[in-house]
Amino acid sequence: MGRDCTSTLCGYGVTRSVGCTSGDGSCRSVKMLRAKSSDFHDQYLQDATRAFMAALDAIPPDPRGRQLSFLHTNMGTLLAWVEHPEYLPADAVTAKDDDAKLAEALGLILDEEQTNQKSF
Repeated sequence: MGRDCTSTLCGYGVTRSVGCTSGDGSCRSVKMLRAKSSDFHDQYLQDATRAFMAALDAIPPDPRGRQLSFLHTNMGTLLAWVEHPEYLPADAVTAKDDDAKLAEALGLILDEEQTNQKSF
């Protein structure tokens, strides 16, 4: 098993499962941060952050040992169970692939607006 994406920039690749290794930052461990109230992080966002954290904390650990991660695409972010192999297969689909190929590999359900985003 390779490293996790807690403190390093990782990138994901999709084959039959999702794996993350060193990369472009498209894969990040699920970790929400709290902040003091400010112009850019008001009470609504503080409340939402607490709710997100509670929802994420309620997810039990994966019995297969995968890490809960955010997979970032230019279409949005997906919550996924991710393995951390030493390397990704050469044929893995990554965040650098076009939207249609990535959406198919991840099994995304998209609306029209999401499929018209710029590339990662």
